[in-house]
Amino acid sequence: MRRLQDQTHGFTAFICWTFQPGNTALADLPKVGAFEYLKTLAVSRLFLDNFANLQASWVTAGPGRRPTGSAVRGPTISAASMIEENVVAAAGTSFRATER
Repeated sequence: MRRLQDQTHGFTAFICWTFQPGNTALADLPKVGAFEYLKTLAVSRLFLDNFANLQASWVTAGPGRRPTGSAVRGPTISAASMIEENVVAAAGTSFRATER
């Protein structure tokens, strides 16, 4: 990804998602915790310094991780509202937030 970004500048953002084992062939593996998620964000920020936006995703980590994620990374955090999310939900993870 880093090399491709250097060559094309085609990515607008990198969004770190945690592994969601549910409903997969790897369902016996444990989910990743908050510490591992934040470590991955931090290393990604160092390695992918050619990405303008590195986003912490509350869709896989849960809404409570957003503020912590922003402390570990660059200027953008994924605070977007989604109408429908199918990829993570298919693996059995479903964090929801109210409109408020």
